Amino acid sequence: MTVLAYERMGQGAPLVCLHPIGLDRTCWAELSERLTGSYQLVCVDLAGHGASPDRHADQTVEDDAALVLNLLADLDLGPVPVPVPVPVIGVSFGGMVAQALAVNHPEQVAALICCACPPGILEQNRPSLAARGTPALEGGMEAIVETTMARWFTDSFRDTAPARTVRQRLMADDPKNYAAAWQTISRFDLRDRLGGVTCPALCLAGGADPATPRAAMEALSDTIPGARLKVIDGAPHMLHIETADAVAAEIRAFLEPEADRSGQ
Repeated sequence: MTVLAYERMGQGAPLVCLHPIGLDRTCWAELSERLTGSYQLVCVDLAGHGASPDRHADQTVEDDAALVLNLLADLDLGPVPVPVPVPVIGVSFGGMVAQALAVNHPEQVAALICCACPPGILEQNRPSLAARGTPALEGGMEAIVETTMARWFTDSFRDTAPARTVRQRLMADDPKNYAAAWQTISRFDLRDRLGGVTCPALCLAGGADPATPRAAMEALSDTIPGARLKVIDGAPHMLHIETADAVAAEIRAFLEPEADRSGQ
C-alpha cells in the first residue's frame, strides 16, 4: 500500500494541509510561521510529489483522498490515539483532493478550507489541462517553469525568496509525475456530489488569480451548503505563499469564530 510522506509544522490543534500540483509539504512554511502556537500543520506530500511514491497514470482525486485518509488513520491527531475529524486546507490541486476527502470521508473532515480551486473541470477545458504536462515530458521542467511562475505569482513577488524556493521545487520535479497529476486534474469533477458536504466550509479566492478566477470560486461556494466565500484582494493563485498574512487571518476567523469576535 502506498504510504505518503508528511511533516508536522508548529504546535497546537491539527490542520491537515494539501499542496498544489508540482509543490510539496515545504510550501506551507510561510503559513506555518503565522500560525505557530495555535496550529500544528500536518503537511502531506501527495502521490508523485516530494518524498511520496510515484503516481500511477489513471490516478483520481478520490484515490489521492483515500491515500490521505490512510495516512491520517495512522497519526495521533487528537487527545486519544484514534482517528478524529480534523480541519483540512487545500490549495489548487490540493483543494480538489480536500473536496474529495470531505465528500467521500466526511467522518474525517471537521472543517474544509478550499483555496484557488473549482468544484469541477468543465468539459471544454479538459483537453488543454490534460496536455499541460506535455511540454515537461518533452523538454523537462524548465519548459514550464516560467509560464507556471507567471500564472502563480504577481510580477513583484516572483523574485522573492519564497518564490525562488517554489521555482527550485518545480525544477526538481519528475516530469512524468507532473504530467500524471495534470491528467488527474483534467478529470476532476465533484459538482454533483458537493451538495452532500456537511462540515463548515470556507472558500478562499485570490482577487488577482488568473488560474482560478472569482467566478470559479463562487461556483464552488454556491455548491457546498453553507460555504463562505472570501476574496483576498491582490492575492494570486499561490495565495497561501504570497499573501500568507491574509490567509492566516481568514483561517483563524473561520476556525476560531468566538476568538475572532472577542478581538473586535
